[in-house]
Amino acid sequence: MTTLAPIERQDRRVYTVPDGPEADAQPESVVEGFFAAMPAGVQSDGFAVAREFLTDGAAERWNGDESAIIYSGAPTFVRKPNVDGGSSMDEAGILIQATLHIIGRIDGQGLYSAVGDDPWTVTFTLHRQDGQWRIDQLPQGVMVSVASFDQAFRQVSLYRPDVTGTTMVPDVRWLSWRNWRTRAMEELLGGVPDWLEGAVSDVADGRVGLQADAVPMESDGVAVRLDEGFAALDAASQAMLVRQIRLTLGDGTDGQEVNVLSGGETYSGAEGTVGLDVADHEEALYALSGGNVVSLESSSPVRVAQNTGIDEAEALVFGESGGAVLRADGVAECLDGEGMPCGVLFDGAPVSTVAEGVEGEVWGVAPDGRTLVVSRQGRTARIAVPDLGTGSIHAVAVSPEGARLAMAVGGGPDEGVLIAGIVRNGTGMAERLCETWHRVSSRSDVSMLTFYNDITLVYATDGASARQQAFRQLTPGPETAQSLPDSTVTSIATGDVSRYHRLAVFDDLGIVRTASGSLEGAWTIVYSQAEAMSAR
Repeated sequence: MTTLAPIERQDRRVYTVPDGPEADAQPESVVEGFFAAMPAGVQSDGFAVAREFLTDGAAERWNGDESAIIYSGAPTFVRKPNVDGGSSMDEAGILIQATLHIIGRIDGQGLYSAVGDDPWTVTFTLHRQDGQWRIDQLPQGVMVSVASFDQAFRQVSLYRPDVTGTTMVPDVRWLSWRNWRTRAMEELLGGVPDWLEGAVSDVADGRVGLQADAVPMESDGVAVRLDEGFAALDAASQAMLVRQIRLTLGDGTDGQEVNVLSGGETYSGAEGTVGLDVADHEEALYALSGGNVVSLESSSPVRVAQNTGIDEAEALVFGESGGAVLRADGVAECLDGEGMPCGVLFDGAPVSTVAEGVEGEVWGVAPDGRTLVVSRQGRTARIAVPDLGTGSIHAVAVSPEGARLAMAVGGGPDEGVLIAGIVRNGTGMAERLCETWHRVSSRSDVSMLTFYNDITLVYATDGASARQQAFRQLTPGPETAQSLPDSTVTSIATGDVSRYHRLAVFDDLGIVRTASGSLEGAWTIVYSQAEAMSAR
């Protein structure tokens, strides 16, 4: 049986206190008890109770922090013939097979990867120790249900400067609650993941480490003690690294008091005038209606551009500096800040969809489904997407700071929602994607997606062959169902409506609805005569 301790107010955890093995427990009960104890090991007790279910040798060999399997539902436990071919419970050992439906994995660096929700079987070998059945052979790492996930793992954004030095980029990790600050600093100093390599700067560059084996909370704030490698950095690098540390431990804000020390000196004020921050998301939401661009930012829709001259629009991208309309023939027509046509984008080549980038960028997907085109300040770039095989891109979304691209890919072995870093040059123009992408969802029928904020991605299926579904996630991380209106949604967006940041959907009847900032509220109609909606 598992009991609950009081909720800790500052992080809203419910502490689980699992029981150790009962006397004379059967092998199946021992394995089941081990599963019940693993989440508490990640969260608080360092696997002290979980190791009680292991033999002494297995307890020494097993590393619960090496990786994690995240599964849905309840595992099943089945006894198999023992290792010498018999089935009796003798000293030769008993095999217990646990079958799980895996939805994701977390590697040793805390990076979450989505996998298909398929059955997976793992075998535990049990032997008697002091007359009691104990697990002697098992895989490294832990197995945690999605229901226990948030109580065991903490989402932490490691903030890294983009290569242009203009904004901070979140690198989302899932770290054990019991020591998340220490693990966050180790990973921040430990290097950039492959899928962001080239899109962000690695300030520490392997030259800085932690001086102490913990990052404790002290009376005057969090104490981060760095080794002598920090003092050897130039002043600009020191300032940037202190800024990264402060934002990372403060969940993207300056609210957390952080003391950075190295070699007996304090560097807490070293960030000086480094003003890099997390990208904000204050954007109006726009709709195309009767040839007019309509702003939905205020409580009443306001026409901001009149008579664009574009009929049968498939999609809209619009902002203060203008944007584009995707015509029915697949050509993206440029719109100036007044909403008037200003030529065609991408040299007139057709695209299958368009999406908003940063600073007036327009992204498109070429008809081959494996090439991206970007228009920025009159210049066009073609960007190949690596390693898609036979898959094709159905939709894209650019993150608010412009350093990451999410792609909905269908067909082929790599289908799902993928994310990759965007490599930009000194002028801010996108040049290429990072050489490796990362899978954040295994769903193959996603046809629309948007960044709700810098770490939350919302995506929806097309509903053509099955009931339409939508999901949201801290990217990358486990997905959560997102409600949709009863009508068929054809695009989704995010923006400010009536002074609140909201998720918006556009349906096949031309109706725009929004949901509250919690992403769990009721849907409200804000416009009913739209032809397209501007979507990040």
